[in-house]
Amino acid sequence: MIEENLNKIPPWMKRMHNGSLAEARARAFLLDRFWILERSIDIDGADFIIQRRLNQANLLDREGPRFGVVQVKYFASSKTEQRIHQDYIVDKEGLPRKEFFILCHSGDERSNEHYFLTAETLHEDFKLRKTKNGMQYVIPGRKILSNLKYKIIHPTIVLDRMEQLLKLADFTSNRKFVSWSLPSVEAPIDDIEGDYKEPIPNWGMPVPEGFQSLKQSVHASLLQISKVYDQLKEITRTSDPMKAVQIMDELKSSCYHHGWAIPLPEELGNPDFENACRNVKQQVDRLKSDGLLDVFLGLKGHFKKQIIEFLSGKDLLDESLVHWFSFNTDETFQIKDIRHCLEHFNDFIGSHQKLVAPDFKGTQDLILISPGKFLAFWRPAILLKEYTGENKLAKYFKQSSSNLEELCLKEILDERYYIRNYSDGTRS
Repeated sequence: MIEENLNKIPPWMKRMHNGSLAEARARAFLLDRFWILERSIDIDGADFIIQRRLNQANLLDREGPRFGVVQVKYFASSKTEQRIHQDYIVDKEGLPRKEFFILCHSGDERSNEHYFLTAETLHEDFKLRKTKNGMQYVIPGRKILSNLKYKIIHPTIVLDRMEQLLKLADFTSNRKFVSWSLPSVEAPIDDIEGDYKEPIPNWGMPVPEGFQSLKQSVHASLLQISKVYDQLKEITRTSDPMKAVQIMDELKSSCYHHGWAIPLPEELGNPDFENACRNVKQQVDRLKSDGLLDVFLGLKGHFKKQIIEFLSGKDLLDESLVHWFSFNTDETFQIKDIRHCLEHFNDFIGSHQKLVAPDFKGTQDLILISPGKFLAFWRPAILLKEYTGENKLAKYFKQSSSNLEELCLKEILDERYYIRNYSDGTRS
């Protein structure tokens, strides 16, 4: 009856069922001896991360508990073939990893069997094959299911063996392997205080991206410091003076330049990032204090919409054309009296000669005419040349961080809070 029901299940659903069944059996087996560390997503390398049950050990200790990586496989029959990537089984020196284990399962509720492989067993007993996913060890079902060597007959013995192998695993290499077998531990770009994600105009480095880059540089620095620490520690432990000399030679090549120092990435002291953080925080704090943050952010898209509507259907291929518009703002960022015009460059210069130099070579700008009154202008044909296909205007506003709308918003904010001194006057 069970076989008949399973035969009716689609192959993809059967694979999911078998995988879930194998993980459930493996979890029950491992919980008898280990703590299982929860993972947020399912990945190919590590189905379970396990830790010995040590109540007094701290994960942050330099000699903390070792972790084990367990991969689970299900064999529906002797014809099933499973594969495991070479990098999970052996380290860079080609030596089997002590902390990697494979639990294999087969059978249904009436008769289920369990099998166990260490990385060393897999390395010695099974063939390595080149596949489209790289070098992989191939595990044929017929070899696993028919060999008592791999079958779990006494669970306690297998658990003892796993625990002993974890005790023998080198601490530093264990941490590196476990962090490699898990998803990359990169700080997500959203892992930042909300104020710095507000879409405040900022010509400098975008703060969220800069913060993420800083964390990545710090992570690299910690790895470098950890490596030096391990080398120094090895000197204190070795009984071989020549080995200590060799380690010192290695340290000199990376840490001795006119004196001993651990080199750290230049990115740790990025003035552009520091200035961007201060600028955004200052702007947000001022807007919040005046109750104008949401009002100002509400302007986002206002100029974009106005510009696209005015230029829609117009021929913008002539590079001599200038689109300009003037507008007024008050202290609450209300936009008033906006006026658009499209004319040739010489005509534009002639009508605004007191504001724009006749030899102006730029492609866009915004001028404060008087307190609260602005003139914005740009040359669309030149700035849109780098965008292909349809909807060039939309692409310009989406992909250019220094587009005309951003320029307008920045200058409005600057004028409101005296961040820049304007020669044309200041608002009273």
